[in-house]
Amino acid sequence: MLAGSPASGFRRVAVILIYGFVTTCSLALVATMLISEDCYDQDRCSGLETIASSVVGGAWLILTGLLIVLGWTGRLPGCRPKRTAPQTPRF
Repeated sequence: MLAGSPASGFRRVAVILIYGFVTTCSLALVATMLISEDCYDQDRCSGLETIASSVVGGAWLILTGLLIVLGWTGRLPGCRPKRTAPQTPRF
């Protein structure tokens, strides 16, 4: 465990939401590159597009869960405990 005071709950939630937004936008961009407009608009998908859609959806689900766990436990950048200066012993 890292030394220092943990980030506040509000800060952890805000950071998780920011990472989630970036992840969602990134995966949406990947999905638009892999899946045709006919598949989105008219539900005429090839087998490869169906697989790509499932993989992107699964990746989103796994990454979102991972972000929540890592963020809440303070292991995500921005959610980590603040470092404190080492205490020198007084004699």
